[in-house]
Formats: sequence, C-alpha cells, structure tokens
Amino acid sequence: LQHISAGLGGLLVTLVPIATAVWAHFLLADEPFSAKKLGGLVVAFSGVAVLIATGESGTVGGDPLVGVAWSGLGIALASLGGVLSRTYTQRYSVSELAGPQFVVGAGASLIVAEVLGTTAIGSIGAVSWGLLGYLATIGTVLPFIGFLWVVQQTTATRASLIGYLVPLVSLITGAVFLSERLTAAIGVAAVLILVGVVMVDRTDTTRPVVP
Repeated sequence: LQHISAGLGGLLVTLVPIATAVWAHFLLADEPFSAKKLGGLVVAFSGVAVLIATGESGTVGGDPLVGVAWSGLGIALASLGGVLSRTYTQRYSVSELAGPQFVVGAGASLIVAEVLGTTAIGSIGAVSWGLLGYLATIGTVLPFIGFLWVVQQTTATRASLIGYLVPLVSLITGAVFLSERLTAAIGVAAVLILVGVVMVDRTDTTRPVVP
C-alpha cells in the first residue's frame, strides 16, 4: 500500500481466480486450462497492462510497477494455496488445513518484516496491536476458514470467485474513507480485469461433466 492505493490493490486481487485456474491446470486433473480460459487471461492482464502503461497507482507518489509486482507475487501464492488446499480437503479437516498455513504465514511475515526493515515489534503500540488482532481474526482467520469450507464443496477455480466482492468494496471504501482517486485508467483496467475473470468463470461453469 506504499506504492498503490487500497482500491487498486483490491482490484488486482480479482486476478486470483485466473491465477487459480492456471495452477489448477497443472496440479488438478479435473480442472484443465482451455483456450477460452486463455482468452480471459489475456483480457484480464491487458487491464493490468493499462495500469502499468499509464503509471496509474491510485495514490499520490505511488509506483504502480512495484505495487503490481508485489501484488502479483501475493496473488500467485494465494491462488497456489487455494489449489493445494483443494488437493487435501478430502483427507483433512478445515482446522487441520488452516492451522499450519497460518503458523507458516505468520513466521514468514516476521522474517520478511525483519529483512525489509519495517517497524520493530517492540515499538508497536496497544492500538496497533488491537488493529492487528482484528485483521488476524475477523479479516483473515474467519474468512480463510470459510474459504476452505467452500473449497471442499466446489472446484478451486469457482471457490476463488468470491474475490469478485473485493474490488467493489476496496474501491468504494478507499475513495470514501481514504480519499483515493478513481481515474479513467483505473475504470478501464477494472472493466478489462472483471471481463477476463468472467470469461474464465463461464468456461469453468459451462464445462460438461464427464460421467
């Protein structure tokens, strides 16, 4: 969020279903990546290209290239986690799947924070710890457990489509509470990304089931 606005970051998260479809093609036998899905991938990433080409970060002094790069890494890892979770959902419970991921994720976050030289843990105040606690429980643990339950009920690609709600909420709240700007470039990128994701979704939902 030092390089792009919260709204733009939320918009990029919409790419998770497409990244999930790519991972699923290689890791799940029942979710192949078709030519139609490839078309959706091209359309969606053309939206990302618009953001980079126009230098639009959604915030003053931001760097869209750096912001998109870090967001892309997060999207790739999150979608990989969703696919791997579906691989093991039939053998393990939701709590057994979620627990190790949170422990590893928390440990990795501490290591990365130390490497990047962010705020020392000892200097974090009570209010900040409270906000972190809220983000950890209400904003992370509960939604993630819910996502793992959904993954058990449907395909990995379709489960990732809950990300549709993220850009809508993030763009609106970012503009209202953080005074983030909504430009024409962001609007064009949003349309392209959402159209691409819908193309991938329609391909997944209309694929005939082999008896």
